[in-house]
Amino acid sequence: MPQPRRTQQERVEESTRRLFRAAAELIAQGGYDAATAAEIGRRAGYSRAMVRARFGSREQLVDAVIRSAYEGPLTVPLPGSATGMERVLARIDTMGRLVDENPALLRMLLAVEFQAAGKGSGMADRAASWVSRLRSDTLEALREGQRDGSISSELGEPPLLL
Repeated sequence: MPQPRRTQQERVEESTRRLFRAAAELIAQGGYDAATAAEIGRRAGYSRAMVRARFGSREQLVDAVIRSAYEGPLTVPLPGSATGMERVLARIDTMGRLVDENPALLRMLLAVEFQAAGKGSGMADRAASWVSRLRSDTLEALREGQRDGSISSELGEPPLLL
């Protein structure tokens, strides 16, 4: 019996997953500069034009991978009853699960972050923004924990390091 024809949405979702996976694998293997739009498209089974048509640029594709596969899970809202300590620990636990489930994604993220730190590229701004948001979210969770008593107020105010 022939397979039912896939919908446009199903084809878009599959191509997005394949492009995400190809970008993560290529960056994890050879660094950000090795993952050209042409190579990402080829590895995913598409043309270079697919990367540009779907995302606009390699940078925007990598940004979408990081937002979807990494930042999204780290910033999932917790129940209103969650304490500050539970919020802090939830981020750490989620990061641990992501490392176990997709080590190539973590290698990709670290490659982008480390390479961005040494360059004046658009990815450097992206990396700085991501770290700043992560720091702000963690700091707010720590302060909430001090307010709700789940984190000792004797720790004082966390120092501003940046």
